[in-house]
Amino acid sequence: MAENYSVLLVEDNFDQALMVQDFLRLEGRYDVEWARDIKQTWSLLSRKVFDVILMDYRLPDGNGIDFLKAYFQLPYETPVIMVTGEGDEQIAVKTIQLGALDYIVKRGSFYLSLPPVIEKTVREFNLQKSVKDSINKIKYQALLLNNVRDSVVVWNLEGKITFINQVAQKMVGYGLETDQEIAEVYVNKFIPPIELDQINNFVNKEVERQIIDGIEYPHVSSKITTLFDGDQLVGYMDVLRDISEIKKNEYELKKLSRAIENSAESVIITDSLGKIEYVNPAFEKMSGYPMDSVVSHYIYHIRGISQADFNEFITHIENGETYQYEGSYQTYESNNKYSVEELITPVFTSDQKMSNIIFTARDNAQRKKMQLEIDQAKEKLSESTRLAAIGELSSGVAHRIYNPLTSIIANAQMLSKAKVSCEESVEIIEDIEKAGWTAQNVVQQLLMFSKPDIGSLKEISINESIQNAILLVGGQINADRIQIETSFEENQPIIYGNQRQLEDLWVNLLLLSKDAIQCETDRIIRISSFRVDPETIEVKISDPGIPIPAEHLDYIFEPDFVGYDRSRGSGLELSICREIVRQHNGTINVESSVEQTTFWVNIPLNIAPYADGK
Repeated sequence: MAENYSVLLVEDNFDQALMVQDFLRLEGRYDVEWARDIKQTWSLLSRKVFDVILMDYRLPDGNGIDFLKAYFQLPYETPVIMVTGEGDEQIAVKTIQLGALDYIVKRGSFYLSLPPVIEKTVREFNLQKSVKDSINKIKYQALLLNNVRDSVVVWNLEGKITFINQVAQKMVGYGLETDQEIAEVYVNKFIPPIELDQINNFVNKEVERQIIDGIEYPHVSSKITTLFDGDQLVGYMDVLRDISEIKKNEYELKKLSRAIENSAESVIITDSLGKIEYVNPAFEKMSGYPMDSVVSHYIYHIRGISQADFNEFITHIENGETYQYEGSYQTYESNNKYSVEELITPVFTSDQKMSNIIFTARDNAQRKKMQLEIDQAKEKLSESTRLAAIGELSSGVAHRIYNPLTSIIANAQMLSKAKVSCEESVEIIEDIEKAGWTAQNVVQQLLMFSKPDIGSLKEISINESIQNAILLVGGQINADRIQIETSFEENQPIIYGNQRQLEDLWVNLLLLSKDAIQCETDRIIRISSFRVDPETIEVKISDPGIPIPAEHLDYIFEPDFVGYDRSRGSGLELSICREIVRQHNGTINVESSVEQTTFWVNIPLNIAPYADGK
């Protein structure tokens, strides 16, 4: 059956266009539409797909070359036949170079040659398109094989490798090449090896193998399939899938299972309704329930609560978050209960439905005992650090007392040996009294500093607590040729806090700054206090001392930190500083560079007495 063709005729001459239309339509296999210029051509192309375009070279709004340049920039796939006047053969050749598939010269009854030219052009175009599509398909298939995540190795019945993708070379070894013997370069790279003489026993079966020299891909799943050309067997294909992550997860799961089995914390796993599926030995030890006696029972039965109470717990985890609280369980064969600190964790499926609930519980009695021991250890550590600070303060305090005592002795000697006027006597006596009060003030501050902390809270002034700390350690710092510069914002509000603890804080930070200063110039410790917002007072202590290495900044306040050198204390002082700040609901931070190290302490004005419940 003859093929029909849809033709777009582009011709500005009405008579010629009518003649071509009539001739092609009389042929009976051509559907012809006519465009008078390039503009109308674009309009028709936008509405309909044609089999061929008959394009006159000379048109009112341009020529064929202009059209072809624009046409092949767009995604049209209709072949073009250029129609030129006699003598325009060179132009016709140029249009072929631009992409036209053929041309016809207008001479005589040129329209009589249109049908065979149209049919030849469409056949050539379809052939070119078919070849192009085949090539693209082959390229695409090769691209797919080279970009799949699995290794693909193909060999023929003679045992020669016929195809290797890039993943295979990376996974098994870059020495693999086509035409190599599969028995020599491939099958022995695995544990267990691929036994070619037994290959039909494991065709189409998944076999786990280890690659002997595999570093990135140590574990793979191998599946060998047969390849047929029609009904004839022509070879085999081995597809290796990396399962290293799966094997790693299996190993981690085994470790996790062992960890849960040996955990000191009780672990209960239920379904989404609270039916128990698993309990670990720690639960049995903690509750007295035999493990087998609780599986398939509901957890609220052993908690001694109703299902409604249990459902209330579930509302806290429905959004995917964990829920921590203090609760209780009944013990086995008694109505006694034991207190626990419990963490409830939901487990969701891939479609976001809750499948399981994990209850992890710790006996509160043991936790509270440990917390008491920790608090006692902190208190002992704080007192030990205080005693060490008192010993370090002794020389500084002695220096602060020595000066007023010297003044008292000198003035007393003047009164006893020299003849002075009454006015001079009064002045000397005033100096003696002033020196005495100064010495008494220093001694009083030292006594207050050395008293045990009873944890009392009262209204205090931040600036006054800093000044008391400077009174204690200022002489010692000045004796090392280090100055203290202060900058206090006036009329700061009174806060509610622990006077002794805050003085401890400033003493520790000042002494740490003193120990860090090794330079010969700029031997100044700068301390300032000011309100950073209506609710917070900030104290800043800066020194030009030895910088803290950047890798230590994240854990310098931890109690187990040991200084990289001894320029910032023994490693315990900053931990105590952080604890004092924490008990005042504040924050302490540090920045350090070669030029300067700065500690920032922020303390809120409205401090709830020991927010952690102490």
